[in-house]
Amino acid sequence: MTMHQLWSRFISGVLLVAFLIGALIIVSQNGSTTNTKAEVVGTFRLVGGPAPGESIPTSGVVHFTLQGHPNNEVSVNVGTSGLVVVQLEPGTWLVTANSPRFIINNEMGACGASAPLKVKAGKRASLFVQCEIP
Repeated sequence: MTMHQLWSRFISGVLLVAFLIGALIIVSQNGSTTNTKAEVVGTFRLVGGPAPGESIPTSGVVHFTLQGHPNNEVSVNVGTSGLVVVQLEPGTWLVTANSPRFIINNEMGACGASAPLKVKAGKRASLFVQCEIP
């Protein structure tokens, strides 16, 4: 085998290894980005009422809308414990809610979080949703 043939095989081997390492990096990056959702945990409560006021967990539905993307919505049914648990994509979410225990003019009233919810990939976010009772 000539020196040129050895050198050619060596370069081919190096290129093959580089290609495989590049492919492995792309696969691992894609694998990590497919699970960019974050867990959001919080409570849905009725707050207020006659003095001294109360804060009690409530059932209902909590709605999440990705800011700037009104067609990207997620709704979560919440039981009587008021516990809200949901997986959301990263971004800023507007949060609203309805509860059968929060009635205004004989209809379920709308309420929500006091500020938009900021969700970061892979990070747990906390949430407090409330309906204020006069």
